[in-house]
Amino acid sequence: MANIQIATADGSTLGNPPIGDFYIFIDSNNSDAYTLRNSSGTDTILGGGSSGVTSFQASNGTFIDFTPTTSQTGVTTLTADLSASSPDATKFLRGDNTWQVPSSATNYFKADVLINSGSVSASASDVAVPGLTYTIPAGKGGDYVFYAVISVDIDNSDMKPMSLMIFKNGVKETNSVTMDFAKKNENQSVQLTYAMDSLVATDVIAIYVNNDNEDINDIIVGRILAQSWTQ
Repeated sequence: MANIQIATADGSTLGNPPIGDFYIFIDSNNSDAYTLRNSSGTDTILGGGSSGVTSFQASNGTFIDFTPTTSQTGVTTLTADLSASSPDATKFLRGDNTWQVPSSATNYFKADVLINSGSVSASASDVAVPGLTYTIPAGKGGDYVFYAVISVDIDNSDMKPMSLMIFKNGVKETNSVTMDFAKKNENQSVQLTYAMDSLVATDVIAIYVNNDNEDINDIIVGRILAQSWTQ
């Protein structure tokens, strides 16, 4: 059995192939239809010609709108556009067909508080560092990481322990305490890093010290750095 490929032929005069063979040809007698003929003379139109596509009608999908959507014949330009409105260079098209800002682009937030003067009187209790507080602003609640540091000069030439810690709304945060040692004229720095979850607007974060009954004569520098990845 063989398929005999013929370019263009007049189907009315071509005749039939031998038994078991097929002719495949472009029928000039049938609008150049691409035709398969068996040995019995039965034609099967494979495409083109009058049996091909003569019209079409596009319909809109979930994400794509077409123009036009009415039935068309002849040469037609079909235009497709995203159906979601308000595209933006900073947004992506989400599965619900809305433009959304990626979370990583909006949910990072950073703020800091800086002081370069102050003092703390001798005390055996935890004492707030003057001016070293941060209040969570409106619309910026979420999970935070805080970095705090103070550099001090104390009123004692002997090495003394000094603790740094975080208070939230006047209450010491569990396990936020870090300790180092300081002595006079050494400008010793003490620092801590502490994570806090589910903070809300107006929460007040304050840095406290416990200076072991030694005067902190001079706060050289103090800083809070607040970073958040959620809103």
